[in-house]
Amino acid sequence: MKTLKELILFCLQEYNDNDDLLVEQLSKLIKHEGNQACALILKILTHIDFAGEKARYYWEMILKHHQELKEALDRDVSIRTAICDYFCSIDVSLRNPKFIEIPVYEENAKYSQYDFLTGLHSRSYFEKALEKELGRASRHKMDLSIIFFDLDNFKRVNDVYGHQAGDYVLEKVSEVIMKIQRKEDISARYGGEELVMILPHTEKIKAYIFAERIREAVEHAHLEYKGKKIEITISGGIGSFPEDGKSIKPILKAADDALYLAKNSGRNEVIAFSSEKRIYMRVDYVEEVSIVGINGNYLSELKANSKNLSKSGILFENTEPIELGTKLKINLNINDAQQPVELTGVVVRTEAHEKDKYDIGVLFFNVESNIKNEISRYIVRQLNNKE
Repeated sequence: MKTLKELILFCLQEYNDNDDLLVEQLSKLIKHEGNQACALILKILTHIDFAGEKARYYWEMILKHHQELKEALDRDVSIRTAICDYFCSIDVSLRNPKFIEIPVYEENAKYSQYDFLTGLHSRSYFEKALEKELGRASRHKMDLSIIFFDLDNFKRVNDVYGHQAGDYVLEKVSEVIMKIQRKEDISARYGGEELVMILPHTEKIKAYIFAERIREAVEHAHLEYKGKKIEITISGGIGSFPEDGKSIKPILKAADDALYLAKNSGRNEVIAFSSEKRIYMRVDYVEEVSIVGINGNYLSELKANSKNLSKSGILFENTEPIELGTKLKINLNINDAQQPVELTGVVVRTEAHEKDKYDIGVLFFNVESNIKNEISRYIVRQLNNKE
């Protein structure tokens, strides 16, 4: 079914050589759609916004002026000529009118909404869409999340493979995003190698799951330019309404701050903004873990009950305190194959909470990329299970 705008454009094109039929068809649309049709007709033909009764008043005055011009000149006069003459000579809303064919204007308007290289929306379209979506979320008390993405080490791609290869990578990464995004999501090129997404009706945890899917898909994308394989990763930062702010500026800042943390935490990361200064998303991890001291920290192997897990570390409970700075080796069961994943870390927190019960916080270090990805997949599975 055609929209009102499409119907008006159809009339203007179909009855281009017959003004009587054009006015007749436009009048039918106005009778059916009311003042909205008057406003849209004038918007298309003059690029001026008139609302409500004012739009109808001007349309009726234009029709009257059209008839007067035909009688005064004793010849046919285009309704478009009547509109231009009315607003230039009588109402003077148009002081320096610019003439352009409607199909050309519509084509230009279409392309102004999109980034030519990536096929994503343009930044200007994103900014208008964000204002609209945030207003809707606020009115209906719905969640909304923003994801900033940035291609990691993109300058190196341009320097090593050339700028055309860089354009190719940007295009392919954008295709990954468009393939994964939902119908209601809006993705845009924010500038350079920075991409951005609006996720309506989406709380922070769901946005994190979504962003992780994109991060992993980009990491495993097979990109080849002129016979040369190019490996690329992407980092992401998430800000959400209303959790991180109730207006555009603080939400964008939250997403940008989270992206900054992701870039400075080793890249190929997704971080959701947290006012508690936590870098990584945490999930409950109630499992028995095997722990042993390393590098001269002679700690007998022990079994402890873990509490929560993130990509940066683990919190577990122990019957005795462990000295800060103690280096440990920890085995976790986090993959589908139930093969233990071995990580090394250092004790950064020892806190008594009950008699003979201590919370031990361990910060991981030297985590290999494949293991970090396994932890990410585990966290996403746990978050999905909460839904």
